[in-house]
Amino acid sequence: PTGIFRGAAPCRRITHWTSWSDPARGVEGVAFLNEQTSRQRWTVIRPLQYAHYLHVDDGIFIGTADPESRTNDLMQKAAESLESIGFIVNDRTACADMRKTLGYEVCTRRGRVMFPSERAVYLQEAMRWMVGQSYVCTKTLHRLLGLWIWGALLRRELLSLPHSVFRFIEVHGGARVRWWRRARQEVASMAESVCWMYVDLCAEVAPTIFATDAKGADHVDNGTYAVVATDVSEELALECVAASAVMGKAMTREDRPFEGVTSPEAPLARTKPLSLLPAELLSLPQEAWSTICAGGWKFADHIHLGESRVVLKLAQLLASEVRAHRRKVSSLQDNTVASSMYSKGRSSRPPLNYLARRKGSYSIGSDIGLMLPRVETYRQPADGASRNM
Repeated sequence: PTGIFRGAAPCRRITHWTSWSDPARGVEGVAFLNEQTSRQRWTVIRPLQYAHYLHVDDGIFIGTADPESRTNDLMQKAAESLESIGFIVNDRTACADMRKTLGYEVCTRRGRVMFPSERAVYLQEAMRWMVGQSYVCTKTLHRLLGLWIWGALLRRELLSLPHSVFRFIEVHGGARVRWWRRARQEVASMAESVCWMYVDLCAEVAPTIFATDAKGADHVDNGTYAVVATDVSEELALECVAASAVMGKAMTREDRPFEGVTSPEAPLARTKPLSLLPAELLSLPQEAWSTICAGGWKFADHIHLGESRVVLKLAQLLASEVRAHRRKVSSLQDNTVASSMYSKGRSSRPPLNYLARRKGSYSIGSDIGLMLPRVETYRQPADGASRNM
């Protein structure tokens, strides 16, 4: 808000119903996912900390399996509260009986939210049949693609698979035409990836924070890279994951003085990247970080590709370590393009999308959720290691 200059610019209002647990005092907490999404933060579920998503008179409670009855009690209390103010809440499903929510299938035993099994079989068979034909109806392919993307949102690494197929549908919209070779290969891969459409809510958080950085080519070499790491407490690791949802925005850069605006009558907008990571992590001394690997590139390339490639190298290292499998891992990244591209799951640029596909194969194969929270360059702990080669 900019006072009298704000004018008719929309100002989003966020409620404050979320409460946080305090295990030391045995205090429970319930985080409203509606609010946390608006604040662009993840919510960590742990003992005494529950989450609730509310949509008008419908909603879902999420909690740990021990005790499962407490999650059911919260659901009953919320339903009774809604009925006391006039809503009719007849459908109340306990945790043990939960099968579907928001269109997705729920597996409480394994802690997963999955693409519905029956629909997955039909989707996979339909895509396999289309791949086996010489000619394809792009209108039908368009519909299957939309359904596939809805399932791939559970595992964003899969979104890097379709690329040429978008152009194929755009060029031949609604017609029955012969396959493009690359589009056909992509649809074949998409059909086989349906079994990976799930999100693992029980994955543990790794107690190690990583950081990657790369230096562009100059007159001396083709550029260098480095990967560093440090061990942190469980609480700090969880806080880092919670702040990894999206990149923060500020009105001015923290390391530079505010020099005014060119249009004082316009509303001030947050456009400058801002790290939302805890101050405890950002204030760690350089000596606390250990260099895992460092080296130089064999050929010169754009800095965005170099920054993205060193993240791929980290994914390879993590996938080779069994102890890192089925964990959420945080790695600090000071390149906005690399951080946004991997968080989104794909890129419209073929060279970047190629790296996204390779990184996705390592992440999916090892069940590693690699989070890339954005950090300012002057706070990047791998900056020195990538330049002191």
